Amino acid sequence: MKKPDEALKQAELTLEKYRKNKTQIPPEDLAGKYRVAFQKLKDELASDLKEYVKAYCFIGIKVNDASDPIVAKIQKSFDDNQIGKRIGHAAFINFDIEEVKEIARQQYRENLRIYKEEKNDGCKTDTAG
Repeated sequence: MKKPDEALKQAELTLEKYRKNKTQIPPEDLAGKYRVAFQKLKDELASDLKEYVKAYCFIGIKVNDASDPIVAKIQKSFDDNQIGKRIGHAAFINFDIEEVKEIARQQYRENLRIYKEEKNDGCKTDTAG
């Protein structure tokens, strides 16, 4: 996995390419003669954004593997907060990397809360006897 700042830089570059294509090339050309290349660019942007959000939102959060209960709780939070949809709108509609970063920051804070809560619950011992 890339470091968050590396992933962000890549996402910014790809978003800028996407914005230029979307704003400077006629829609009929994007849907016609540039359809394949434009779809590849959209897929690349989606992948770069996913890489950034994943790298950023898991800073300092240690999990054993995908079966760790923390991963399921974080994924549920991600889904409940519609992070993918919100980031997609920020990038593909608004072309706004700052909005993407703010959404990622919000989710990171939520992930930390879940992580700390889960770790604190795991540290409690049953003293009843």
